Amino acid sequence: MSAMIDSLLATKDGIRRSEVNGLGPDDIADLAARAANPFDPNSLRALNNLAAVALNDQAVAAVLSPVVDLVLGRPDLDPLTRASVLSFATVAHLDPLTRLLAATAHPDSDVAAAAWRALQLVARSTDLDALQQALPPPGAASREQAAFTVALVAYRGGVAGFELPVLDEAHIRAIPNDEVQLFSINQSATTAEDFALIAALSATEMYLVAAQIDATTTITCGEQHMLLCLDPDILPAMPGTLIQSPAMAGVIAVRDPFATGCAVRFLLLTHPDGAGGFHVGIYQSGGELMYQGHARGENVTENSATLALFALDQPGVRPIALDISVGPGGVDLLGDRLSAMEVLTDPMEPTPGEF
Repeated sequence: MSAMIDSLLATKDGIRRSEVNGLGPDDIADLAARAANPFDPNSLRALNNLAAVALNDQAVAAVLSPVVDLVLGRPDLDPLTRASVLSFATVAHLDPLTRLLAATAHPDSDVAAAAWRALQLVARSTDLDALQQALPPPGAASREQAAFTVALVAYRGGVAGFELPVLDEAHIRAIPNDEVQLFSINQSATTAEDFALIAALSATEMYLVAAQIDATTTITCGEQHMLLCLDPDILPAMPGTLIQSPAMAGVIAVRDPFATGCAVRFLLLTHPDGAGGFHVGIYQSGGELMYQGHARGENVTENSATLALFALDQPGVRPIALDISVGPGGVDLLGDRLSAMEVLTDPMEPTPGEF
């Protein structure tokens, strides 16, 4: 047993990426043994930490692979645990597509949906035929998640024909006129320290977006500290690329309160409107559309496009007043740049979530 692993698994705090990346061969072997032991109360935490190292270490990924196969091979594994472990297949296998596609047919809808979400991290446009063949029938519990995953993969590959619906004004949540608490939405250059948190994430954690610091901008709103990472492959030709074909223009990562790590929370998808403009949608991985906007043709020039972003009527979404400009230099925030949170009089009523 490794004293380092004892300490790592005993802590109730979040594990820093630097801690797991500093583990030695004996520590890795100990983690693998604990992760494979169904009677170890920390087996899932051990598996999670082993996967964290494997994200950026192919040798550890080779150690992780048989452990994941062993755990998923247990017939008595409860569905929620199986759904959690499935995400590790994205780093445990050189070709995770086959295992994840097989899991999309699992009778438990939570497991099937987890497999579809994991496919977002690794599937490419060349896999679209296989993804479509695996789609569950209409009405199936995992159908919406599956359809969103297929669309995301198509957007990322610039493939038309899978465009997501644009919601009408009835779904927009505007800042109310009554008493509300307002937060300023601010933009600043991304620091080297913040970008280091992005650089520590693997390609799969970044949804295959190859982040660069000059294509990243920092957005703060209240206590939220976000990093908008645009795809550097399509950025130089924006907004022209956005009116030509669907795109996964970037991702938005949220930094933790202690500035020790970050994780992608929102996906930025765009598709042409057919009239010289484009639609913008900011989604969560479950397919929930959180914010949307429309750059109309008259507001698109060779070097810039302007549009207003609106919050959708979704749980946990704050209404905003925000205009943006998109061009080869990135995204600039314009307009009032405000986010609102209603002042609640009933202390038992939940507070709306973050921007």
